[in-house]
Amino acid sequence: LSLGASLATPVYFKKHGKYKDLVTHHMEIPATARAGFSIHFGNHTDFAFDLKWLFYGESKWLTSGLGWKNEFLILTGIQHWLTPCFALGIGIN
Repeated sequence: LSLGASLATPVYFKKHGKYKDLVTHHMEIPATARAGFSIHFGNHTDFAFDLKWLFYGESKWLTSGLGWKNEFLILTGIQHWLTPCFALGIGIN
């Protein structure tokens, strides 16, 4: 069993002076939070389950005029390693 979590702050870009009428706020990649676990079945097969939050609604760039809202995602999947360098997997989010 493996547990994991991550938190990323927003990443801001330089304001574009050339497109002031189109881009009224600094462009940014919104903050994210993620937590999950993976269960290892034997040496070659893994099952993973994650919860992920995308904070689009906190970004002035995405909410002003575009109306984006925060998103909550559930991600799950299974992966089987055929060789040490090649794996097959399937998942859904």
